[in-house]
Amino acid sequence: TKSSERLETGYQWWVARPGWIALTYQPATDPGAATGSLGLLHAENGEFISLQVEVQPASTPALSPDGRTLAYNLNAMPYLLDLESGAGQSIPLEAFASRLERTFLRVVFPTWAPDGAAVAWKLYDQTGWIGTASYSLSTGEWSLLNEYFATMSQEPHGQFAFSPDSARTIMTVKK
Repeated sequence: TKSSERLETGYQWWVARPGWIALTYQPATDPGAATGSLGLLHAENGEFISLQVEVQPASTPALSPDGRTLAYNLNAMPYLLDLESGAGQSIPLEAFASRLERTFLRVVFPTWAPDGAAVAWKLYDQTGWIGTASYSLSTGEWSLLNEYFATMSQEPHGQFAFSPDSARTIMTVKK
């Protein structure tokens, strides 16, 4: 992109928004910042739109299949950004964490279900417990998909994927 104003990373073609690339960036004047911002870049004409949302580079945002929402993390917690309103909203986790009797240190690697009805995230606590949970946009409820214990050095930190029918997920687990 050859911008002298931004240091950009995490490029993703947004299939639902033809010609647009979602990315994270930091001002070139502050390359060591702990947080960055989200932006959209048009591949043909170079138009750049700053989404004015602060993010942490722990994981790349996930792009909704309908082109309207970004899932991302801030302070290691899950957020959704509605592009029309420009408002980022946190996804409530307290009741789910309480039900699991966990305190989450990080909630990262968001992945949209292909039908756009849910977003799944990887959750980490301080004991080595790692879970994958899905958040339903229609009900506002979390569902635990799987869980295991691993040390950070054993965890591949990879994203996971939903099957095309949104019924299953696949991920790498190091045992």
